[in-house]
Amino acid sequence: MGFWYVSSMTFDADNLPGNLQETHRLMRIMIEHMTYLEEQNALLRQAVFGAKSEKMKPAPANQLMLFGQNEPEQEVEFPEQEGPEHDSASQRKSKRGGRNAFPEHLPREEHLHDVPAEERICCGTQMQRIGEHTNERLRFVPAQLIVEKHIYPKYTCKVCEGINGNGPTVKQAPVEPQLIPKSMTTPSLLAYLFNAKFVEGMPFYRLEQRFMRDGIKISRNNMANWAIKSMDAMFVLYNLTADTMRAQNYLGIDETWMQVLKEADKSPQSKSFMWVVRAEYRGKPLIYYQYDPTRGSDVPRAFLEGYVGTVQSDGYAGYDFLDNLKHILHVACWGHSRRKFTDVLKAGGSKRKSGNADIALGFIRDLYQVERKARKLELSPEEIVALRKEEAVPVLD
Repeated sequence: MGFWYVSSMTFDADNLPGNLQETHRLMRIMIEHMTYLEEQNALLRQAVFGAKSEKMKPAPANQLMLFGQNEPEQEVEFPEQEGPEHDSASQRKSKRGGRNAFPEHLPREEHLHDVPAEERICCGTQMQRIGEHTNERLRFVPAQLIVEKHIYPKYTCKVCEGINGNGPTVKQAPVEPQLIPKSMTTPSLLAYLFNAKFVEGMPFYRLEQRFMRDGIKISRNNMANWAIKSMDAMFVLYNLTADTMRAQNYLGIDETWMQVLKEADKSPQSKSFMWVVRAEYRGKPLIYYQYDPTRGSDVPRAFLEGYVGTVQSDGYAGYDFLDNLKHILHVACWGHSRRKFTDVLKAGGSKRKSGNADIALGFIRDLYQVERKARKLELSPEEIVALRKEEAVPVLD
């Protein structure tokens, strides 16, 4: 005996309703359920086999995230870059791809390639300089290791040898304080190591090999110990950063998973999490990282205890507690909201109508264009607020 499972109800296939109206109702339920399953299947196939981009086709270029720096809908090509080149006589700017000027803060060295004096004669007269052609190339100067030798002269009195003196027998200047006392490190070496490890992702064992090529033995264990001791020394700065952020009226918070190879009571394949909070202080970003083996809401609860202001997050349920706090305004992200409407389009396919999803995406695109305009005009925060009130609020309404 077969059974149909439809809309959380079980029907006996051998005892279908004889009433035409009831049969039609049952068929409508089955069609809705089949449509739902087809959309779920299409969405899963898209997730497994399709492109991961959420780009709408067609969509305007340079569409920006409302609250981010990314441009998810803009397809960017990266041509091979060449040095900036121009002809000062005509002041023509090269339009070839990739020829962007190097940053102004980089030091410049000029190399003059002049025509020999004897060749600058024409018709018996001296040729006149009418301009110049220039091109800039980038030269790399490798990092340099320098041994700092700190010398502390010692002094004593040869007359009394300290017997008649009131001070110590031998005097020398006080030892310069170090972040890690009695170590071979300097702030510049630590900055290099930690930037290579935590920003560029270079393991300590590779840094160990790099130093060995210069004949310097610094073990990976030493580097790991330096990282721990540096963290302990700078923990006051870590806490000050958190306190300064909690004094601001806006925070963005998110969490991202990571794998930890050796962690108590957890397998190397399990997920741990880095919680990241972002604020802005005196025009500069402040970013706070906190590791935790879990994704529970205890981490943001503890960080935001007593906070008064606006908190922006994605739709993860771990942030739902923010909706019940009177002293916090919990706001969402248009990038994540937009993704749900994009899923509707992917599930529906080209043959099925998408309902109002494409209309919603059109509105969201208009909001992105407002942000693009603000970025292009390099508006101040106050000017951005005014622009949003004028152009974004009508779209939201």
